[in-house]
Amino acid sequence: MFEQIPRCVDEVILVDGDSRDATLRMAVQCLPGVRRVPQQGPGKGSALRTGFAAATGEYVVMIDADGSMSPGEIPHFLHFLDHGYDFVKARGTWPGADRSTSPTSVRSATGPCWPSSTSSTTPG
Repeated sequence: MFEQIPRCVDEVILVDGDSRDATLRMAVQCLPGVRRVPQQGPGKGSALRTGFAAATGEYVVMIDADGSMSPGEIPHFLHFLDHGYDFVKARGTWPGADRSTSPTSVRSATGPCWPSSTSSTTPG
């Protein structure tokens, strides 16, 4: 996944929650400039807050390392943000995504509803 991050991305922050998988090692190997930030507190909410607080860019894109979103979508999101949208949300499933570790069936059941109602806000 890290090798798919487009050139338009200026900063990559990896929130390290002491996971024992190869995410950190792979990130450093693929992106030597990745910035590791230790997670402050337990849970995904804490990981998000930690990453948002560490970010320095104009826009913040949150991607899980599980491959549920393609980093190749980032320029598409930036297009809408550059044209007046306040918020753009990925659908959470893209063709070929690995959903084998997806949290719950509720997410799978509600996922198709989200694009039409919350994928983006109107500019204004």
